[in-house]
Amino acid sequence: MMMKVLFVFLFLGTTASSNPIKEKKTAEAQPVMGVFLDEVKSLYPYIVSYEKFSSKQKESEIKQHIEVLLKNSSQLSHFDSFKSLNFKLTTNVMQEHIARLSETFNSGNKIYAHWMLGSLLQGCASCHAQLSSRVTPAYSLMPKDFKGSLFEKAEVFFATRNFSEALKNYNAIIESYPKLGASEEKVSADQLETALRKKLAIFLRIERDPATALVNLNADSANEKLPKNLRELIAAWTKNLQRKELLGLSKAEKHSFSKLEKLSKTWLQEKGGDSLSNMNPDLAPQILLLSGAWYEFLTSTSTPEQTASALYWLSISDRLLNMSYFFSMSDLYLRECIEAYPKSKIAKQCFKEFEKSIEFQYSGSRGLDIPAETKLLLNKLKKQVQ
Repeated sequence: MMMKVLFVFLFLGTTASSNPIKEKKTAEAQPVMGVFLDEVKSLYPYIVSYEKFSSKQKESEIKQHIEVLLKNSSQLSHFDSFKSLNFKLTTNVMQEHIARLSETFNSGNKIYAHWMLGSLLQGCASCHAQLSSRVTPAYSLMPKDFKGSLFEKAEVFFATRNFSEALKNYNAIIESYPKLGASEEKVSADQLETALRKKLAIFLRIERDPATALVNLNADSANEKLPKNLRELIAAWTKNLQRKELLGLSKAEKHSFSKLEKLSKTWLQEKGGDSLSNMNPDLAPQILLLSGAWYEFLTSTSTPEQTASALYWLSISDRLLNMSYFFSMSDLYLRECIEAYPKSKIAKQCFKEFEKSIEFQYSGSRGLDIPAETKLLLNKLKKQVQ
């Protein structure tokens, strides 16, 4: 099985800060972020249409936009904003992804290059999910910036951290399903489920506001035309959100390391199932809330042992969420746990999980076929934790 291509598109330019030093560092990065957003806006017609993307007449224009992304991505590692533990893991991955996008496009493999370009949006979301919607983007896409279906707009808004507009579009999709008012725009079952999941992610992973999520889900359930399986999923989520331990994971509450670890052992380890297969979808509220709380924990003062554990639990939560919500950063968290904290108590568990992941990714109908360079990496990491 081909390894999943990971990409995280970083967009940290903000205007809401009371720290003058932080404001200066952020301001330095904002021009680069503005360029990224302009390029996403320019490439949007090609992201949503393979026919336009594969057009010979547009090849030079698309190549130019990709080259601008490549040039600007190389500058990100110079900014302090991208050196914190939360984001440093993703900067190199982003640079590598755009470099591969450029190489693939220039080689003429338009089908794979189009997939990689489309993954920009999912990659944006993976990083932005670590930030509160209350942090105001210095640059933002607005409804007037592009045309497209409600779903396409919602996905772009979600990816570029305009969560209020994303929610408006996701709500409209769910409330009016199976059609969207006078436009008669059809929504597929997959798009409908994605809209529900992304809304849940905004309320729980990003805002960690289970009370508001509960109110919103109750409103969604009023549409009796929703498919039966999704109505049942909404009912399960609603039931879970009424648990006291989940309400206690809101941003308004203080979360100790021992509390997060105890909940993680219950919801991620005991009830989450095999982290290499799809999780029980009913548990999405617990996993989204816990992963958001662990992200916040990484920004606080913690011991090396606690940081290593936080990386481990983030890897488990990301793999359980799989690709239904964001790109999985699971293997990156595990490698950081192993390489940065090899003597921690949990380092061996991080290695076992990483090794299991590699074997899963390279297993197929012809058995296990791990490339030589990956075997060397596994041996190197194994020695580090011994």
